[in-house]
Amino acid sequence: MREIPRCTGREATPRRRTSKKVGLVTFGVLVIVALTLPYLSQALFSPWALSPTGRPTLPGYWHGEVSFGRDDTRPVVMHLRATTCSRCSDDIEGEATVCVAGRSIDYRLSGEAADRNAGRFTLDSYPYPDTRAPGTHLGHLEATWAGGDEISITATLHVTNPDGSWSSNKQPAEPSRFRLHRGTETNLRTDC
Repeated sequence: MREIPRCTGREATPRRRTSKKVGLVTFGVLVIVALTLPYLSQALFSPWALSPTGRPTLPGYWHGEVSFGRDDTRPVVMHLRATTCSRCSDDIEGEATVCVAGRSIDYRLSGEAADRNAGRFTLDSYPYPDTRAPGTHLGHLEATWAGGDEISITATLHVTNPDGSWSSNKQPAEPSRFRLHRGTETNLRTDC
């Protein structure tokens, strides 16, 4: 009769250690991929938002002057960011501050890049916190950016009546065209 060798458990130990190592390495690689995927995605699909080569990006502070009518030019500072929400339809979000005689009007911005390099993009602006504040406000913004330190913008302006209503016969006929230049957070404090 042939003897059946007994398994003491020692024979399986090297295989278990190897499978544990493979499992830990696989887990580590998955964690690294999960953490870097948003950045890789932005670098590939939205190079305007993240530049590993050091070239200028669209996110950041921008400042300039916008005309709200004849003899009414106001300083404006925008802070633009790339959205990181994969389910969101907006590519760009941010805030804008328009300075008006002794006060400022804050806006929330959201919009989309029309192409991979954000050569053209649109933003919608909403006065914040009161969307019905009386006065002339920024509306829809259409912008072009050549990848440098200047943005050209064509903005529709909306006039809100003192009671918070909106009348079509009181709206400006022509859009406002202006340029923004790359700035810093300091511009937000000093321009107003």
